[in-house]
Amino acid sequence: MNLKQIEAFKKVAEVKNFSKAAEELFLTQPTISAHISSLEKEMGKPLFLRTTKEVELTTLGEEFYKYAKDILDLQHEMVEKFCVDNDPDDHKITITASSIPSVYLLPEAITRYIAQYPEENLRVLEGDSKKAIDDILLKIADLAVVGTKPESKECEYIPFYCDELVVIMAITEENKSLYEQIIQATDNGDLIADASKIKDEKQRILLEDLLKLKLSNSEYIMREDGSGTRNEALFRMKEIGIDTDNISIIASMENQELIKSAVRHDVGISVISKLACREEVSDKKVFAFAIPGAHKYRYMYMAYRKTIKVTKPMKRFIGVLEELYKDDMSEE
Repeated sequence: MNLKQIEAFKKVAEVKNFSKAAEELFLTQPTISAHISSLEKEMGKPLFLRTTKEVELTTLGEEFYKYAKDILDLQHEMVEKFCVDNDPDDHKITITASSIPSVYLLPEAITRYIAQYPEENLRVLEGDSKKAIDDILLKIADLAVVGTKPESKECEYIPFYCDELVVIMAITEENKSLYEQIIQATDNGDLIADASKIKDEKQRILLEDLLKLKLSNSEYIMREDGSGTRNEALFRMKEIGIDTDNISIIASMENQELIKSAVRHDVGISVISKLACREEVSDKKVFAFAIPGAHKYRYMYMAYRKTIKVTKPMKRFIGVLEELYKDDMSEE
């Protein structure tokens, strides 16, 4: 047996899934399967019980896991203590991020990354999701953090955060009437008016239809072309039957704060990340609605070119993001 096989075993044991283990170790599933098969052949007994959904450790596997963890922990300590890295590029990483993750998710991740790896040299670029993906394809950056998953066979995407899109509107009497009807019907203490949570079916359908009518006939302030938020918002509006080719987009803006200010002044409505409007909703500066009848969640992704060697700083930063937001991956 060797360390690669032990590392593959430990990861499968922790995530209980061969595909997930392969993804996290930046290997193929057949490679992971081969490593496990070699170990089990050497042991003479299975280490895992395989089911259709996940894998579980056998009694032998549980005992082997304790040793595997100790071996890999000791190896990590030895590398950190005795190995000198003479390649200066192995301590550099350039991250490019779209607006929402760069403002609301990356600051805490960067703080934790620098605290854990003070020797690293970190550079951060900002733009929209299209620019961020272009940055890694053009080799301007190593890792992209974006709010949508563009169709690109050249990139590997790793989801790390589950976000929610909401519709925000000005505090007007017309909007207040619809907002309060939904809030009172759900009666769950949430400040986001989500008509899908209304138990009475007739009332739910009525209020969802009223909100759809409002969305169909309103003027919009949207993020700029290339923005992940804009792409995801238009996709979800199409899901509920709104003709997005004919909605009135009166302004496109790059700045999230400017969009929220325009909405507060009743210039138009917008669809933005829940992350971006938590303060305004809490302070009752805008009304926020869940998009009726649509899949309202979207994932934030880390992305890198498939053809590159994944460096130590990249692996470390990916690990920091996954650990930091592991409890924010579920839809709800």
